[in-house]
Order: sequence, then structure tokens, then C-alpha cells
Amino acid sequence: MALDVGGSVPPLPVRFILDTNVFIEARGRYYAFDICPAFWHWLAAHGDVGDVASVDRVKSELAHGSELQVWARTMPAAFFRSTNDPTVQLHVQQLMQWAAAPPYPTHAAKADFASKADASVIAYAMATGATVVTLERPAPESRTVIKIPDACLAFGVPVVNTFAMLRVLGARFDLATT
Repeated sequence: MALDVGGSVPPLPVRFILDTNVFIEARGRYYAFDICPAFWHWLAAHGDVGDVASVDRVKSELAHGSELQVWARTMPAAFFRSTNDPTVQLHVQQLMQWAAAPPYPTHAAKADFASKADASVIAYAMATGATVVTLERPAPESRTVIKIPDACLAFGVPVVNTFAMLRVLGARFDLATT
């Protein structure tokens, strides 16, 4: 299925669609730009061939003025896929209906889920057959927060963490020898 990317050539199908926290945690902890620039180059290279991508709503969530926002602006437009597609939007609506039903009775849980990129990430994966990549952990007993892995499970969407994705794609960040 070709998704709308603003009138350009449809991007390659994507295998893994990344949640906001993948970027935030990587930059802030184990793959900081100054410690492991190879991770960020790897994302760009694998984005070019359709292995990894994210969505426009995730790009919007990256803090304004931060290193992440600067990095995101250097990425090709096709890396942050458009969610302005009827099929993706239909899946977003399905996710919102699911989130509105028990066991998530709190308005805050529903509002939080609706305000973030989470539903768009999952909906894009639903529309394209991609696997969601997130560092969130399931919390099926929670009634106050809706976690990506729980929504993915409810809709049969595969979900993995960053490290599983890196292993599947054979990532290696070796130190160069001099």
C-alpha cells in the first residue's frame, strides 16, 4: 500500500517503525551523539533502504531546539512517514475506540494516549505490516496508562525493543582500529 508522503514518490515499505522513546532514550543514555554517532548513521542508512522509519508525529514530539530535533531535520523526509493517509487514520480511530473502552476508564489515560504519537506509530504499523519498536514495557493491569505493547497485543501488531531490532538487522557498532 502506498502511503501519502506529500506528493512525492511513495517510500519503500518499512520493517520497523520507531516510537519517540527510542530516540530520546538512545540520545540520553546509551547512544548519545558524542559517544556513539554510529547508531545515528546506522539509522539513516537503514532508513534509506526501508528497514527503519518513524512517523511525522514522532518528529513533532522531539524537543524543539534539542540535538534530536536538529538530527531529525537532517534526515530524509521519507524517514518520518506521513500519517495523513486514510488507512492509517482509520486504524488510529480503531485504536482510540479500543482505548475508550474498559479497562481504561480514566479520562487521563485516554487523553494521554490520544495526545501522543503512540496511536499513530501503531496505526502506521497496522497499515503497513511493520513491527513497532519501543522501550515501553507492557502494563496490562494498569487502568491509568495505556502502553504501546498492550495496544499492539490487542491488535496483533508485532512489537520489539531497540536491541531486538538491532539484532534482527545485524547492527554492529565496532570501534575503528588505527
